Parts: sequence; structure tokens; C-alpha cells
Amino acid sequence: MNRLTKIFLRNPGQWQFWVILALFVKGLIFLLQIAQAQNGGLAGFLGSFGGDTKTYIDPIDNLLRSGSYEPDQRMPGYGIIYFFLRLGLTKVIALNVLLFLQYIAASLSVYLLALSARKIFQSTAIFYTVFYLFLISTYSNLEDATLLTESLTNSFLIFAVYFLLNWRETYRTIYLIIAGILTTEVIFLRPIFLPLLLLFALFILLTARKSGKRYFLKYALVFLVPFILIDGAWIVRNFAVNKRFIPLMATLYGENEDGVKPKVEWAAIDFLKCWGGNYVWWDPRSEMRYFNIRETPANSHGKLMQDKFKPIPSDIYTSVFNADSLAALRDVIATIDFDSSLANCRDCAYVVAKFKKYGLSIKKEKPFLYYIIAPARMFSNFFVHSGTYNLFSKPANELNKLEFLTKIAYSLFYVFSLILGFTGLVLLIPRSLLFGPESLVTGIVAYTTVIHPLILRLCEARYFMPAWPFLLVLVAYTLIWVRNKFVKS
Repeated sequence: MNRLTKIFLRNPGQWQFWVILALFVKGLIFLLQIAQAQNGGLAGFLGSFGGDTKTYIDPIDNLLRSGSYEPDQRMPGYGIIYFFLRLGLTKVIALNVLLFLQYIAASLSVYLLALSARKIFQSTAIFYTVFYLFLISTYSNLEDATLLTESLTNSFLIFAVYFLLNWRETYRTIYLIIAGILTTEVIFLRPIFLPLLLLFALFILLTARKSGKRYFLKYALVFLVPFILIDGAWIVRNFAVNKRFIPLMATLYGENEDGVKPKVEWAAIDFLKCWGGNYVWWDPRSEMRYFNIRETPANSHGKLMQDKFKPIPSDIYTSVFNADSLAALRDVIATIDFDSSLANCRDCAYVVAKFKKYGLSIKKEKPFLYYIIAPARMFSNFFVHSGTYNLFSKPANELNKLEFLTKIAYSLFYVFSLILGFTGLVLLIPRSLLFGPESLVTGIVAYTTVIHPLILRLCEARYFMPAWPFLLVLVAYTLIWVRNKFVKS
């Protein structure tokens, strides 16, 4: 035990050991992801494509080919990295290098997150706890070999917090500039995190003021300059191209996308949000599956989806629609040719209009359902799941005994992390309200928790991934708090 302690509980300052250990363990997970990867039909590509991958990559390919960044509904936070790689590499090699960069950044983030926790709580024990919890966690560690923004958002957000804490210790301007650039990149990867700019700026202002700095406003300005300059350039570009003031994204991606399927699908999503239904079509718990929008061929509802969707709750019906109305609408959807022209699809316009009408009736006739129950249901959809949906590429009934036990173990890990993490969030509320360093952790977790399920009514589990590492910091804090409070030395 003493030998193991000397090996795995070394001084946190011995960065070579900790980085190499993170690279090794994360490397094994990375190889596991590659072994199960779906390469999207791109020969030679080692990783996986997600549903949104092309929306990040195609605009850059178009920019290189024709000089036009289009379609431009996505901010170029992910694409800019791919752009620079493509200047000297082929597409396949550039994408593989991008995956490798995600793996390196994710490995470094394990060490820097643990260091950040140590800086905040002045505890070596919390360093070890955070490092190993994050190292073995799968919830946010299984996207490194996928071309989506989750991996880099996680890493850059951790890096930004680390450099803010470094600035707090030294007041060196360079750390603020680096933190500002990293936060800007996080926002360009995931615009939903724009309010973190305000959280970080308030932390900087109050920290500088408490330390007696005379010109404390300048520190916040230095931090904000990268975003002001970079987003300013994006605004100028958008005005020149679209003749509109667009500071972030033109629209919520996909909502105004052309085509029969997007129009019908987004109308269904908006309807489900009115009463808190799960719109994630591939989730077996999803009521979205009732409408059979993602299944092919047409007229196959009875064959493909029968008894495989969650029942529609009976409390949503109004004077405008009932269960028979939804069944009739589902039957119309089953006849739609999703490959047809939108202009020639009268059924599409009919379905979209019905979904809108039904949703408005819920808002008008059942305000308690719309404003209270629906967000609560979305909150449940967002957090109440196995936490291991991305652990294996096959359903649970096809797992062998070892895989099944691993899935169970990580599901328990997820549940206990939620319980202990949100306990830590509550415990730290008094200190967080003073905008001390704890607020960087609690603010990220609290904001992500509120904005997705409660405000925007989004329930896809991957949206919580950028906050997951910081939740693990709160898990570690709770464990050490319990030990100090109740366990006698």
C-alpha cells in the first residue's frame, strides 16, 4: 500500500507523471472509441461522425473551395481549427489530426482540472480525488474520437478556469488574455455559454477590487478584449454577407433548415417542448418516436415502431386536440415522402400547422402545464437516465457479462455523482455568492443545469458534458466535506 501511495499519490507539482498517466489512460479510452467508430463513409478516417458533424466541416470545405463560408448557421469555433489543419493536409489527415488534438487536450484537462480544484480549495486531497474521478469517468470522456464540439468545449473551458485561477495568484496580464481567448473559443464552439463571459468578468472585477487594485476595471476589460475583437470581426462579416446584425448564430441550428423532414421534425420538437416531452428520437424513452419522423421507409410505423415509444401523457390534451388527433397526425406523417420537394408537400404544411396549433392551445389553456410541469419534465429527461448511453455501441441486451457489469457500475457512478455533486453545489452557495474562486465551478454547473432543460427546454444528455468535469469537482468537495465533518481522524 505504501508503494502504491508513493506511485499514485505523488506531489501534484510533478506534472510529468500526472500528464503521462492521463495520456495513457485516456489513450486506452481513445483507442476503444476508435475501435467502435463509425467513420461516416470517409475512407481512412479513424473516428466517428455525429449528426451535426457536417455542419461544422462542410462550411470550411466550401470556404477552401469557393471562398464562401456557407452554410453559415454555425459559428466557426470548431471549423477554424479544421481550417488551419486543412491548409497543409488532406481532408482525411486533417480530420484525424483534429481527433488527436482533442485527445491531447482532453488528457491535459484532467491534470489542469485537478490543479484548479487544488487552487480553489487549498487541498491536496481534492487534487487526487478530482484527478482520478475525472480520469475514469466516461460521461464526458467518450467524445474525443467524435467530430463534435463536446470534447474541445470541455477542455477549453477547463483551461480557461485554470488560467483565471493563475491570474488570481499572480495578477499577470498574460493569463487574462489567454483566459479571454479560451473563453471566446468556448463561445464560438457553443454559443449557449456566452453568459459565462459575464460570470468570469464579475469574478475578475471583484477579485481585483478585494485585493485593493486601484484600476480593477482594466482587468475585466483585458479579459473581454479577445471576445470583443473576434466577435466584432464575426459581426462585420455577418453584416457584409447577410445584411443583418448577427453577434452569434443566425438562428437556432436546424430550425429554419430547408427540406420536408427538418420542417416536420422541428414542428414536432416545438410541440413536445410545450408539455415536456422527450424529443431525442433515438432515445427509447422518447415520445418523439410516437410520430415516426425518423423512420424509413414511409408507411412503416406499425412495423418499425409499434410498442417502442413512450406513451403520450393524458394531461396534455385540450379542447383543440386529443389522443385521436395525435394518432391521425401520426398517420399523415407516415405517408409523407421526406425526400420530396417542400413546395410540393401539402401534407408537410398541414402537419406543421397542426403541431403549432396544438402547442399554442396548451400554452393558452394549460399555463401551469406549459410553464411549470413542462420544464420539470425536461429537467427529468435531462438528468434521469443511465449516464452510459454512449459507453457501448450496442444495446444493453447484446452486451456480454463484463460489458453489462461495466455499464451498471458506471450508471451507479453517474447517479452518485449527481447526488454528491449537487449536494456540493448547495453547500457552496454562500461562498459562491461572494464571487470567490468557488463561483467558477458552481456557476458553470448551475448555469448549464438551468439554461438547457428549464429555459431552452433542451434534454439531450450531451449538453451537460461541459459542466460534468466541474460537477466532479463538487463531488470531490462533498466527499472531503463529509470526511471532515463526520469521520473522526
